[in-house]
Amino acid sequence: AYEILRCLVGSEMCIRASEIEMSMLPRQDQDALSCTDEYHLFSLVFLVGNLKISVDEPAIAHALQYLTPHKRDVLLLYYFHGETDAEIGKRMKQTESAVFRRRIAALQRLKEIMEDLNDEA
Repeated sequence: AYEILRCLVGSEMCIRASEIEMSMLPRQDQDALSCTDEYHLFSLVFLVGNLKISVDEPAIAHALQYLTPHKRDVLLLYYFHGETDAEIGKRMKQTESAVFRRRIAALQRLKEIMEDLNDEA
C-alpha cells in the first residue's frame, strides 16, 4: 500500500509516495484495499425456466436431483435465487400460499433424502 504525503515546499505543493506495510493501515483501510477470492471446486447448475442457478454445496446439489422438478424449482428459486413465495407464485402461476406449502413439503423431503443419502455413505 502506498501513502501519499503532501508537503509544501515554498509556494509549490509536492507529492511523494512512501511505501508502508498493509498491517500498519487501520483495519477499515485494509478491508477497503483487500479482496477475498472464492474458488468453488464443485458447482452444479440447475436450469429453472431461463435461469441458471448454481449450487456449490455437493450434498445439497446431489439431494436436489432426487426431488421432483417442481419441488426442486421452488427450493432453488427461494433459497438460491432469493425470490419470495409471491414472486415464485407469479412465475409458476400459483398462489403464494400454494408455493409456501410446496416449499415446506419440498424442504421436508429434501431433509429426508439427505438423511437417507447420509445413511448410505
